[in-house]
Amino acid sequence: MDVRPQAHALHARLSQGSHVMTGTDCHRRLRARGSLIWGVATLLFSVLSLPVCADVQIDGVWHADEWQDAQHVTDFRQVQPTLGGDVPDALRVEAWFKSTPQGVAAAMKARHPDSVPRTETRMQRDGHQSVDRANFMIDFDGDARSAYVFTLTQAGDIIDHALTNENQLNTDWDGEWAYAAHRDGENVVFEWLIPWTTAAMRPDEGGQRKVRILFDRVIAATGQRFAWPEALLTQPVFMSRWAERTIPSYSQRLLAVTPYVVAGYDLKARDPEFKTGADLFWKPNANHQFAATLNPDFGQVESDQLVVNFDAIETFFVDKRPFFIDNQTAFEGSQPGASLFYTRRVGGPSDDGEGASDIDAAVKANGQFGALGYAGFAATESGEAGREFYLGRLSYGDDDWNVRLTQTWTDRPALDRTAGVTGLHARVRPRPGWSIDAGIMHSDITQGDASSRDSHMGARIDVDPEGPTRHAVELVHTGAAFDPNDLGYQARNNQNYANYAFTYRQDQVDSERFASHEWTAGVQWQGNDQGVTLMRRIDAWRSSQTHDGGTWYSRLSWQFPGIDDLISRDNGLVPTQSGPSLEISREVPRQGNWSQSYSFYAFPNTRTGHSWMAGLQPRYHVSDRLSVDLGLYAWRQDGWLLWQGDRDFTEFDAKRVELYSNLNWFPADRHEFRIKLQAIAIDAEAAAGLMLGSHRNWLAGNPDPEDFSLQQLGLQLRYRYKLGHQRDLFVVYGRGGFGFDTGPGQLGDVFQDAFSLRDDDRLLIKLAYRFAPG
Repeated sequence: MDVRPQAHALHARLSQGSHVMTGTDCHRRLRARGSLIWGVATLLFSVLSLPVCADVQIDGVWHADEWQDAQHVTDFRQVQPTLGGDVPDALRVEAWFKSTPQGVAAAMKARHPDSVPRTETRMQRDGHQSVDRANFMIDFDGDARSAYVFTLTQAGDIIDHALTNENQLNTDWDGEWAYAAHRDGENVVFEWLIPWTTAAMRPDEGGQRKVRILFDRVIAATGQRFAWPEALLTQPVFMSRWAERTIPSYSQRLLAVTPYVVAGYDLKARDPEFKTGADLFWKPNANHQFAATLNPDFGQVESDQLVVNFDAIETFFVDKRPFFIDNQTAFEGSQPGASLFYTRRVGGPSDDGEGASDIDAAVKANGQFGALGYAGFAATESGEAGREFYLGRLSYGDDDWNVRLTQTWTDRPALDRTAGVTGLHARVRPRPGWSIDAGIMHSDITQGDASSRDSHMGARIDVDPEGPTRHAVELVHTGAAFDPNDLGYQARNNQNYANYAFTYRQDQVDSERFASHEWTAGVQWQGNDQGVTLMRRIDAWRSSQTHDGGTWYSRLSWQFPGIDDLISRDNGLVPTQSGPSLEISREVPRQGNWSQSYSFYAFPNTRTGHSWMAGLQPRYHVSDRLSVDLGLYAWRQDGWLLWQGDRDFTEFDAKRVELYSNLNWFPADRHEFRIKLQAIAIDAEAAAGLMLGSHRNWLAGNPDPEDFSLQQLGLQLRYRYKLGHQRDLFVVYGRGGFGFDTGPGQLGDVFQDAFSLRDDDRLLIKLAYRFAPG
């Protein structure tokens, strides 16, 4: 079955499967339109943005004359499951790339004989399934600081990521690029056109730009990956291994406005809802870009995974909101042990406890003046409790080193609190295969009449020389009063942490099941500034590639006795027991109509006993366009220690079950239908009431502690009609809820009750349409 050509619209005029017009064609068509209104509009936007014209067809059909002046790549090497092998002639891969006025164009021609199973399952954008695919990666500045990954599946679907810090993927980023994939017999052609508006870049040198580039090709059924040059994402030093090339440089302008309208109806409250807003993006040239949003619609068509968290450490959620995920690389705020910019703070739970905050407006800007880069962000929320958020950044460096200075400031009037955090972060590559990442941060917080100041320091050293071995060292110190969490994210403060890991890659395995192994041994230590040893652990784990294209992961750890200084919320130090942990997981790619994953995890509880979790999630592929999965995960926690307030605790014997189910259907190229279901049920039987003594000992506590049960439900049915990039019509039904009861219960009844939850029950229709005339 041939894959139908997929050409993703760059602007209104470039439609799916269309020919990419030459410059002469564009201007001829513009002159042919006689409308005065159209002429005035065309003149206005021609000053602000370049026409979408190129000298290649992005249709997946091979035309040799289009690529005769391109740089040609043939020296692909196998990097998975073995690193450094030759590419079999039956699977030969070659690629081309060249610079055009509209962007960097790239193509790959790969052989896929009928003897090798094909995996062409359709999936939503940025889906996570093992399918046949090709990747084109480019660093526009050529300094290995930030890059972009453009993945095109053999079925014509796309995945795109931003890449920073050598190998750290930002899976939230979505770009605007043209693409096409087409299979003709045993040959598959992939084509990309990455516009110059993708990122703010350094100024070119004499009309030339140095870039770094990597291509790779993945065959899902065998787990084989062929790359040029020879580099793999799991290597600590990855981007620095890419091929350096010089290409002609061009500058594009872009002005895009994306208004939206949402009409909703709360089925429980019988209350209609209506909301409008808009996003604006402007890139005047290759070096600078600006974005703004007014009354943004955040997260109404996406849903977070349900989480039950009784811990003292906040759950981290990725962002799915278009304004934050678009062109976000310059604002990436992670340093060893902390992050200065956690975008979910903006528009998060209100400080007055009245639900999520509404954002009135937000703006961001970033760009380059030679080697000097800048980034700025500001947002304001509505209402008396509305917060204000600001971030400013300067960066400077070259290929072998860079340094950035960041300042954030947050005003929280409902708490009478202001918080400022300053961060200095440096990354150095002193020699090939070495990477040093280090930073220092300082927080200055005032709340009412009180103020606090403290610091955080962290460093990570990766040594990845040629050969099978690697080394990684991470060191972190966080002061007890350091707090970046008004705009950033840090799991905890008051810690000293050290970690060392040694890795050995075994590429030649004499096994019928395994093709390669990666063995790692590590040791971790954590303490606090009061001299208390919190954690000591040794680990050994193995990541393996199997001949069927799947993976095995197994990890064995031993935890020594330690102290938990967070669980009591500053009401004393809780001793933790020693013991082993075991983790096993297996991913089996599609074979016929089935694919599946399963896992097992066992670990010591805080005080006594062990807990375990086991799960299985099979997926049935009715066809390449329709698949459904059903995952069931069971937990058993005997001796589950939960804080009850002050120095009081209760130990529970708990049973837990989680259900995950997804249906994905692509009835036609522009249509998507998804059902996403998650249900959680917990039945916890109180075993003992305890009180923490003054000498880290346990005393008898509440003689009659209560059992409890908990349910959560999340259900979403979503239809999407794709009009183009950031041009979508959504029809979404969502239902969910949370239930908590005290007293005895049965897990089966608790799980069944979860499906009756209806705290939220609503239907909405959203239309967003991006205008970017060219």
